[in-house]
Amino acid sequence: MPYKPLLRLEVKFPPAAPPKEQCTLFFRISDELWMAFVDLLKKYGGAVETDSPPPEFVSLARRVVVEGIVDWMDVVDRDTGDPLMCTEANRAAIFTLDAIQMAAAYMRRIDEILGEAKSSAEVPTSPPQPQEIPADAPESPGVTP
Repeated sequence: MPYKPLLRLEVKFPPAAPPKEQCTLFFRISDELWMAFVDLLKKYGGAVETDSPPPEFVSLARRVVVEGIVDWMDVVDRDTGDPLMCTEANRAAIFTLDAIQMAAAYMRRIDEILGEAKSSAEVPTSPPQPQEIPADAPESPGVTP
């Protein structure tokens, strides 16, 4: 099976909205941002309330939006309805409460992917057994029955 690296993460936002009301955010995969979230969650006992988040979480959420989003689809200007370009200035202008929800959606999507990877990984429970080569098998170079 070919190796399929995860180079960017696609997140539908807001996750609870009907599909016609969602945009798609494309995040770069950043070990630095991921580990910062893991460290923050450890500090706060594994969960952070997004309704009243600590300042460190707000700061990290802003970083996830500004540094982590590399592209988006169906993000439009609130007044004109025109598509907004995914620029650093536009990402930085996103309302903080939206940035917090975007960062939380990013983390949930990573958790989903990690869960899928764990459940699909086949871990052998015993060492592989040698396979017998049938006596009538054609000879291959370097293989002797």
